[in-house]
Amino acid sequence: METLRGRLRGLLPPALFYFIIILFGELLLRALTVRPFGGAGLLLCPLFGCAAACLLAFLQSLFPSERAQRNFARAALFLIVFLCGLQIVYHSYFGTYCSVYSLGQSGRVLSFWKEILKEILRCVLPVAALLAARWAALRFLWPRWMKRPEQGASPRRWPLLCAAAAFLALFFLGILAGGRGVASPYDSMFCSNSIDRSVANFGAGAAMLLDGERLLFGF
Repeated sequence: METLRGRLRGLLPPALFYFIIILFGELLLRALTVRPFGGAGLLLCPLFGCAAACLLAFLQSLFPSERAQRNFARAALFLIVFLCGLQIVYHSYFGTYCSVYSLGQSGRVLSFWKEILKEILRCVLPVAALLAARWAALRFLWPRWMKRPEQGASPRRWPLLCAAAAFLALFFLGILAGGRGVASPYDSMFCSNSIDRSVANFGAGAAMLLDGERLLFGF
Protein backbone atom coordinates (compact mmCIF):
# COMPACT_ATOMS: atom_id res chain seq x y z
CA MET A 1 0.00 0.00 0.00
CA GLU A 2 1.25 3.45 -0.89
CA THR A 3 2.32 5.36 2.19
CA LEU A 4 1.27 8.94 2.88
CA ARG A 5 4.88 10.05 2.62
CA GLY A 6 5.29 8.42 -0.76
CA ARG A 7 2.04 9.95 -2.03
CA LEU A 8 3.07 13.44 -0.90
CA ARG A 9 6.46 12.95 -2.51
CA GLY A 10 4.72 12.47 -5.83
CA LEU A 11 2.21 15.31 -5.45
CA LEU A 12 4.22 18.06 -3.74
CA PRO A 13 6.93 18.74 -6.38
CA PRO A 14 4.51 19.65 -9.22
CA ALA A 15 2.58 22.03 -6.95
CA LEU A 16 5.81 23.57 -5.66
CA PHE A 17 7.08 23.88 -9.24
CA TYR A 18 4.16 26.14 -10.18
CA PHE A 19 4.07 27.98 -6.85
CA ILE A 20 7.67 29.17 -7.20
CA ILE A 21 6.97 30.81 -10.57
CA ILE A 22 3.65 32.29 -9.43
CA LEU A 23 5.20 33.75 -6.28
CA PHE A 24 8.22 35.11 -8.16
CA GLY A 25 6.03 36.87 -10.71
CA GLU A 26 3.66 38.28 -8.09
CA LEU A 27 6.45 39.56 -5.84
CA LEU A 28 8.30 41.11 -8.78
CA LEU A 29 5.13 42.89 -9.89
CA ARG A 30 4.43 44.01 -6.33
CA ALA A 31 7.97 45.31 -5.82
CA LEU A 32 7.73 47.41 -8.98
CA THR A 33 4.18 48.73 -8.72
CA VAL A 34 2.65 48.48 -5.22
CA ARG A 35 3.38 51.13 -2.58
CA PRO A 36 3.83 50.36 0.20
CA PHE A 37 5.26 46.92 -0.53
CA GLY A 38 3.88 45.43 2.68
CA GLY A 39 0.28 44.90 3.66
CA ALA A 40 -2.36 42.21 3.62
CA GLY A 41 -1.44 41.29 0.05
CA LEU A 42 1.81 39.72 1.24
CA LEU A 43 -0.27 37.11 3.10
CA LEU A 44 -3.26 36.71 0.79
CA CYS A 45 -1.32 36.57 -2.48
CA PRO A 46 0.75 33.48 -1.50
CA LEU A 47 -2.39 31.72 -0.23
CA PHE A 48 -4.11 32.22 -3.58
CA GLY A 49 -0.88 31.26 -5.31
CA CYS A 50 -0.81 27.96 -3.40
CA ALA A 51 -4.39 27.23 -4.48
CA ALA A 52 -3.57 28.04 -8.12
CA ALA A 53 -0.40 25.93 -8.01
CA CYS A 54 -2.26 22.90 -6.64
CA LEU A 55 -4.93 23.27 -9.32
CA LEU A 56 -2.31 23.49 -12.08
CA ALA A 57 -0.53 20.42 -10.70
CA PHE A 58 -3.86 18.57 -10.71
CA LEU A 59 -4.55 19.54 -14.32
CA GLN A 60 -1.04 18.48 -15.30
CA SER A 61 -1.55 15.05 -13.72
CA LEU A 62 -4.53 14.42 -16.04
CA PHE A 63 -2.18 14.09 -19.01
CA PRO A 64 -0.97 10.49 -19.47
CA SER A 65 2.49 11.07 -20.97
CA GLU A 66 5.55 13.00 -19.84
CA ARG A 67 5.64 14.91 -23.12
CA ALA A 68 2.04 16.06 -22.74
CA GLN A 69 2.67 17.10 -19.13
CA ARG A 70 5.75 19.05 -20.13
CA ASN A 71 3.84 20.84 -22.91
CA PHE A 72 1.13 21.72 -20.38
CA ALA A 73 3.78 23.09 -18.02
CA ARG A 74 5.30 25.18 -20.82
CA ALA A 75 1.91 26.67 -21.65
CA ALA A 76 1.02 27.29 -17.99
CA LEU A 77 4.34 29.00 -17.24
CA PHE A 78 4.03 31.09 -20.39
CA LEU A 79 0.59 32.27 -19.25
CA ILE A 80 1.90 33.17 -15.78
CA VAL A 81 4.91 35.04 -17.18
CA PHE A 82 2.80 36.77 -19.84
CA LEU A 83 0.22 38.06 -17.35
CA CYS A 84 2.85 39.34 -14.90
CA GLY A 85 4.89 40.93 -17.70
CA LEU A 86 1.74 42.48 -19.17
CA GLN A 87 0.83 44.06 -15.84
CA ILE A 88 4.35 45.43 -15.34
CA VAL A 89 4.45 47.06 -18.79
CA TYR A 90 0.82 48.23 -18.61
CA HIS A 91 1.29 49.82 -15.19
CA SER A 92 4.52 51.49 -16.28
CA TYR A 93 2.74 53.12 -19.24
CA PHE A 94 -0.77 53.83 -17.93
CA GLY A 95 -0.17 54.08 -14.16
CA THR A 96 -2.81 51.43 -13.46
CA TYR A 97 -3.28 47.70 -13.99
CA CYS A 98 -4.77 45.94 -16.98
CA SER A 99 -8.31 44.77 -16.32
CA VAL A 100 -10.06 41.93 -18.14
CA TYR A 101 -12.11 44.49 -20.07
CA SER A 102 -8.93 46.31 -21.15
CA LEU A 103 -7.44 42.99 -22.18
CA GLY A 104 -10.45 42.41 -24.41
CA GLN A 105 -9.88 45.80 -26.03
CA SER A 106 -6.20 45.09 -26.71
CA GLY A 107 -6.71 45.60 -30.44
CA ARG A 108 -6.74 49.35 -29.82
CA VAL A 109 -3.11 49.14 -28.71
CA LEU A 110 -2.15 48.79 -32.37
CA SER A 111 -2.96 52.46 -32.84
CA PHE A 112 -0.01 53.46 -30.62
CA TRP A 113 2.17 50.38 -30.87
CA LYS A 114 5.38 52.42 -31.10
CA GLU A 115 4.83 53.90 -27.62
CA ILE A 116 4.02 50.45 -26.21
CA LEU A 117 7.18 49.01 -27.77
CA LYS A 118 9.24 51.77 -26.16
CA GLU A 119 7.62 50.98 -22.80
CA ILE A 120 8.45 47.29 -23.20
CA LEU A 121 12.07 48.26 -23.78
CA ARG A 122 12.01 50.38 -20.62
CA CYS A 123 10.76 47.34 -18.69
CA VAL A 124 13.19 44.94 -20.32
CA LEU A 125 14.91 43.92 -17.07
CA PRO A 126 11.83 42.68 -15.17
CA VAL A 127 10.43 41.07 -18.33
CA ALA A 128 13.78 39.35 -18.93
CA ALA A 129 13.78 38.18 -15.30
CA LEU A 130 10.36 36.57 -15.79
CA LEU A 131 11.47 34.83 -18.97
CA ALA A 132 14.67 33.67 -17.28
CA ALA A 133 12.67 32.24 -14.37
CA ARG A 134 10.45 30.30 -16.78
CA TRP A 135 13.51 28.94 -18.62
CA ALA A 136 15.27 27.97 -15.39
CA ALA A 137 12.18 26.19 -14.06
CA LEU A 138 11.82 24.08 -17.20
CA ARG A 139 15.56 23.51 -17.57
CA PHE A 140 16.53 22.67 -13.99
CA LEU A 141 13.48 22.08 -11.78
CA TRP A 142 11.48 19.96 -14.20
CA PRO A 143 14.08 17.16 -14.65
CA ARG A 144 14.75 17.00 -10.90
CA TRP A 145 11.25 17.22 -9.51
CA MET A 146 8.85 15.74 -12.03
CA LYS A 147 8.19 12.04 -11.81
CA ARG A 148 7.47 10.18 -15.04
CA PRO A 149 3.89 8.91 -15.30
CA GLU A 150 3.81 5.17 -14.72
CA GLN A 151 2.25 3.05 -17.45
CA GLY A 152 -1.14 1.80 -16.41
CA ALA A 153 -0.99 3.54 -13.04
CA SER A 154 -3.99 5.36 -11.60
CA PRO A 155 -2.55 8.22 -9.53
CA ARG A 156 -4.63 9.58 -6.69
CA ARG A 157 -5.04 13.20 -7.65
CA TRP A 158 -7.77 14.20 -5.20
CA PRO A 159 -5.31 15.47 -2.52
CA LEU A 160 -4.30 18.24 -4.92
CA LEU A 161 -7.90 19.41 -5.27
CA CYS A 162 -8.38 19.19 -1.51
CA ALA A 163 -5.23 21.25 -0.97
CA ALA A 164 -6.41 23.86 -3.51
CA ALA A 165 -9.78 24.11 -1.74
CA ALA A 166 -8.07 24.39 1.66
CA PHE A 167 -5.77 27.22 0.53
CA LEU A 168 -8.70 29.00 -1.11
CA ALA A 169 -10.66 28.71 2.15
CA LEU A 170 -7.71 30.19 4.05
CA PHE A 171 -7.59 32.99 1.46
CA PHE A 172 -11.23 33.94 2.12
CA LEU A 173 -10.83 33.50 5.89
CA GLY A 174 -7.93 35.94 5.74
CA ILE A 175 -10.17 38.45 3.96
CA LEU A 176 -13.00 38.05 6.50
CA ALA A 177 -10.64 38.15 9.49
CA GLY A 178 -9.15 41.51 8.55
CA GLY A 179 -10.55 44.98 8.85
CA ARG A 180 -13.45 46.30 6.78
CA GLY A 181 -12.32 49.84 6.15
CA VAL A 182 -11.73 51.58 2.84
CA ALA A 183 -8.99 49.89 0.78
CA SER A 184 -9.07 46.79 2.99
CA PRO A 185 -9.18 43.30 1.39
CA TYR A 186 -12.80 42.97 2.52
CA ASP A 187 -13.69 46.26 0.85
CA SER A 188 -11.91 45.23 -2.36
CA MET A 189 -13.70 41.88 -2.45
CA PHE A 190 -17.26 42.86 -1.52
CA CYS A 191 -17.74 46.65 -1.56
CA SER A 192 -15.64 48.45 -4.16
CA ASN A 193 -14.48 47.81 -7.71
CA SER A 194 -10.88 48.93 -8.14
CA ILE A 195 -8.34 46.84 -10.04
CA ASP A 196 -5.50 48.75 -8.34
CA ARG A 197 -6.72 47.92 -4.83
CA SER A 198 -7.47 44.33 -5.84
CA VAL A 199 -3.92 43.77 -7.10
CA ALA A 200 -2.48 45.35 -3.95
CA ASN A 201 -4.66 43.21 -1.68
CA PHE A 202 -4.85 39.90 -3.56
CA GLY A 203 -2.18 39.80 -6.25
CA ALA A 204 -2.60 40.05 -10.02
CA GLY A 205 -3.95 36.53 -10.57
CA ALA A 206 -6.78 36.79 -8.05
CA ALA A 207 -7.51 40.38 -9.05
CA MET A 208 -7.98 39.47 -12.72
CA LEU A 209 -10.20 36.50 -11.85
CA LEU A 210 -12.30 38.75 -9.63
CA ASP A 211 -12.47 41.37 -12.36
CA GLY A 212 -13.50 38.77 -14.93
CA GLU A 213 -16.23 37.42 -12.63
CA ARG A 214 -17.62 40.94 -12.15
CA LEU A 215 -17.49 41.60 -15.89
CA LEU A 216 -19.50 38.44 -16.59
CA PHE A 217 -22.00 38.50 -13.72
CA GLY A 218 -22.02 42.12 -12.61
CA PHE A 219 -21.04 43.73 -9.32
